[in-house]
Amino acid sequence: MKRSIVILGFALMLSISGLAPAATNFNNALGDNDFNNAANWDNGLPGANAGGHATINDDLSVDDRIAVLSASYLRPSGAFQVNIGDATSGHLVVPLGTTLETNNDVSVGRNAGGDGRLDVMGTLQVSGSGTDVFIGRAGAYGEAIIHNGAWLDARKATEILNGRLTYHPHAQSQDAKDEYVVDNAGTLAFITEGADVGTIVGTTVALELGSNSTLELLLTGSFDINDSWSLIEGITTIGGVTNGDGTGVFGNVVSPQGFGFDIAYTPESGAGVGDGTLVATLVSAVALPVIPSDIENVSVATTLEWKPGSIGPIAGYDVYFGTDPNELSPTWFGNNQVVSKDLQTSYTPPAQLPYDTTHYLRVDVWESNPGGEDILHTGGVWSFTTAPPTPQVETHPQIRQILAAGSTAQISIVAINGEFFYWFREGDGTPLTNGGDISGADTDTLSIGNLEKADEGFYYCEVTNTLSPEKATSNSGRVMTQRMVAHWTFEDTLVDEVDGWQGRYIDPATGLEETPVYVDLIEDVNAIDGKAIEFFDDGKNVQIHDPADPDYFSFHHFGITVSCWIKTDVVNGGATMLSKQKANAWDGWSLRNPNTPDFTIQRATEETVVGPESLTDGEWHMVTGQYDGRFIKLYVDATLVDVSEENVETLILPGDALVIGANNPDGGGSFDGLIDDVRVWNYAVDPLEIARIYSFMTGESVCTELIRLDLNGDCVVDEKDLMLFAGQWLRDNTVRPQL
Repeated sequence: MKRSIVILGFALMLSISGLAPAATNFNNALGDNDFNNAANWDNGLPGANAGGHATINDDLSVDDRIAVLSASYLRPSGAFQVNIGDATSGHLVVPLGTTLETNNDVSVGRNAGGDGRLDVMGTLQVSGSGTDVFIGRAGAYGEAIIHNGAWLDARKATEILNGRLTYHPHAQSQDAKDEYVVDNAGTLAFITEGADVGTIVGTTVALELGSNSTLELLLTGSFDINDSWSLIEGITTIGGVTNGDGTGVFGNVVSPQGFGFDIAYTPESGAGVGDGTLVATLVSAVALPVIPSDIENVSVATTLEWKPGSIGPIAGYDVYFGTDPNELSPTWFGNNQVVSKDLQTSYTPPAQLPYDTTHYLRVDVWESNPGGEDILHTGGVWSFTTAPPTPQVETHPQIRQILAAGSTAQISIVAINGEFFYWFREGDGTPLTNGGDISGADTDTLSIGNLEKADEGFYYCEVTNTLSPEKATSNSGRVMTQRMVAHWTFEDTLVDEVDGWQGRYIDPATGLEETPVYVDLIEDVNAIDGKAIEFFDDGKNVQIHDPADPDYFSFHHFGITVSCWIKTDVVNGGATMLSKQKANAWDGWSLRNPNTPDFTIQRATEETVVGPESLTDGEWHMVTGQYDGRFIKLYVDATLVDVSEENVETLILPGDALVIGANNPDGGGSFDGLIDDVRVWNYAVDPLEIARIYSFMTGESVCTELIRLDLNGDCVVDEKDLMLFAGQWLRDNTVRPQL
């Protein structure tokens, strides 16, 4: 996956428009820009009443009127449409660690006079039949930026009609489908960092390009002539814009740095089966300056570097550097030439650069000409902006760390203009101090030694300096120990025995909570002790959800083990026991038993491990799914029955509830039978622990793996197996026809 960042601030309001029953307008009544607080909307949260039309537009009497998610905002019910800048300006921010989910259109700029801005630093999921993303719709202008680490999960058409869509080098886009339109007033832009680019990954993309459409490429980091970047994958067709013009090529390929690119379109217009690509190759450049990827926040103590381009042999470089682009002209009276026909490839300014100032750099190349005068080739103009004097957090803590008890957790940030650091644990307003197992509490890296459950929590850092009265606050990073995080025994309760997670038995048809059916199993000699919960394949399911951390139980990024006991004699095409995935999107994981058991982890593509035998025999079975960060495994009755190929693909964190008895909260793929002893671990437990649980519950010995040549099934290959083999030696069981 290849991938960049620019964050700008605007003073705006947002508009979300959708279907009835009622419109709602973001009025920021609390003055905190919080999208998630109903008090900031004049008619309740958007989508809360099975639809809704919400509007956030510029209010010139209020500064910084920007709608910002304070936590994940998942479609509550029905559908709602998001319009950012409807006939005026508007700005929506989806911060790092949050998800905005909608199953209706998203329009960045809508209707004449509209000017929309969308910054995605977390996840924007747009899924559902006919749900499209529009940039500049119905005469408006729009700009959307998918920042480093962000996800744009748009599964239907994306149309850049009047404006620009920019992917930073570490942005991600998955499962793009249908039309991907760049019309005549549209720009699709990519910022690279070295080899990384925010590739648009699709499956059935119909690329439609207007005759004056624009592809813009801004290269940062280190790269060379003939380097290539895959911009779009999964193309089925390439052509002009439906009901518009174009022949299937960009009308303009723009490089602000003056580079030349070769753009390879595969397949040709009208061909392909979903394996087409759009690839850019750098073919010409006078010189290659090395520019930081965050070109808006460059350190004031920086060294300028450059490399040879496509010109050679080189006799020397002329380098111009200043804060006025005119200074880069050799004929300008006040020119600022810092290197003159020298072979050096770096320059360190003699003094610290001024804060919050745009600087311009041009590198010219002298080509050696033994037969005459050397030839001067003028390079393009590069620019970057130094960071303001205020402290900034450039890199936030890792979202979640899951570490062995007794180990040391290190929570780090990278700050610009950071001088003083104060670490906090959420819920405690007092800064942490060094001492005991805590160290680095006054640095950019906090260390917690001898980690135990009592240390678990969310940690964040505040950064200050003597240059500015302002402070910067990082996002929080969660620290956990490797352990079992939930255990439901269903002894007349849906509260788990580890952390007290409260399950709710929900009927999706009404949205109401009901009382589940608990079955007494004491008389069943092949049962687990106590009681179990019974499901009836009617969609009703148990849901466990943490609004403060919707991604909880999504440990499959780091390793996860999920286990339960089931008893059923019903063959059911869904038959899901446990799941943590999005409705209609299937991002996440699921443990099922549609006749034979399986465990699936998936994103745009899936990886499934499947058991060899039916578990619909009306007997109790223990089914365990596991992912260790590399391999997916399935255990049946504590015996390993299937292992996937190596799978290290980055996975989305679904924000929906953990569900017992169905595939998702909507009740699809519901279970028919008994479920008991549900357990979830936040790491891949040892197979011996799985076997220990099975043996404890049944009083039986268990072999943790199917062993080749273990003919009598006693979990060891010995002389007893040899005797069985010898007893069959040379036996001919062939049945021949009678002549």
